[in-house]
Amino acid sequence: MTKAQGQCLCNAISFTAEYEEEKFSACHCDMCRRWGSGAYLAMAANLKEIKGEEYIKTYKSSEWAERAFCNNCGTNLYYKVTAEGQHQGATFISMGLLQENASLVLEKEIFIDEKPNGYSFAGDHARQTGKEVMAEFSGEEQS
Repeated sequence: MTKAQGQCLCNAISFTAEYEEEKFSACHCDMCRRWGSGAYLAMAANLKEIKGEEYIKTYKSSEWAERAFCNNCGTNLYYKVTAEGQHQGATFISMGLLQENASLVLEKEIFIDEKPNGYSFAGDHARQTGKEVMAEFSGEEQS
């Protein structure tokens, strides 16, 4: 388990992030792009030793998840799965929150079918459409 320190832009919120893999994903869905004005770069992690928890504001952005941000400076903090099932509680933190993130590697891009043509990420990594992501999320086989 790797540990790293992180904080929001104004430092009202700070925490220790614990994660198993030094990998992150890029989400190109319409909602993530609206939330952060570009692809959401995030990694699976658990937040520990949170200071300034009173500044964390959550927003139920869909039937299956919530998004959190600092209500002082607006920094995007995390996307958390709230729906019942195998992914419930999974938290994906914005990788830019971590003080040390140079070793993180892009593992995959999701909702690639919603990505605008104006940018692209280089490298050989997985790319999934929205349909593929939702099938993986629900545990259903694709046809």
